[in-house]
Amino acid sequence: LHPDAAQWQAFVVQLCADLNVELIVETVAVIEDGRGVESAARDARYQVFEQKVESGGLLLLAHHGSDQGETLLLRLFRGSGLRGLRGMPASRPLTRHPDENRLIIRPWLSITRAHLAVAARSLKWIEDDSNNDQTFDRNWLRHSLIPLLQARYPAIEQTLIQTSQNLSEDYELLQSLLQPELNKALTPTSWPATGRFALSLDALATQPKRMQFHMLRHWLDVNQHPMPQGQRIWHWLDQCLT
Repeated sequence: LHPDAAQWQAFVVQLCADLNVELIVETVAVIEDGRGVESAARDARYQVFEQKVESGGLLLLAHHGSDQGETLLLRLFRGSGLRGLRGMPASRPLTRHPDENRLIIRPWLSITRAHLAVAARSLKWIEDDSNNDQTFDRNWLRHSLIPLLQARYPAIEQTLIQTSQNLSEDYELLQSLLQPELNKALTPTSWPATGRFALSLDALATQPKRMQFHMLRHWLDVNQHPMPQGQRIWHWLDQCLT
């Protein structure tokens, strides 16, 4: 996706050789499907991860606390709910398969970019020049908005990291409290249009609106379907119940 990708690969090959670190290089085809090239590239990356990570294995990713703070702000601006505002999870199964025993771990989510740069000052690395393009929202946050906030609130990044951790813990608590009620509304089904579980409209209709939202999300999750964005879920719900 970048004209310098071959140079970056050569740099990493040499670095890993110098450090005696095993390296796997894969070339993938990024197929645009209407969700954007970044999303398509992510799908291609994760397909390789799924092929390479062995059963019971861990995949460590380098997202850090500054990334998490940016994610929290971006999702706040988009009107996300509690699940979205918790940011990237520190750990999760590699895939949504019910028997998945491989984990993704993000060990640096409590550490800011600045702290990592100090720790890595003796190392050489490559800066992706596209990270300076402020037509992308995340880059605008990183280079314009967050420095402005830091001038007034110097600890803003740590505050965002802590807020994300708090929201994540609150979300997990909420899920554990709601789980029995959510599961009661589901029944196994062989109807291929929905997946493995059906959701009872009778159970849905008796609940307040916010609980209906959590029931719908849970139903989509267990069937390994993505959550529709924006107001589409509410339009769909109104049509089902009326």
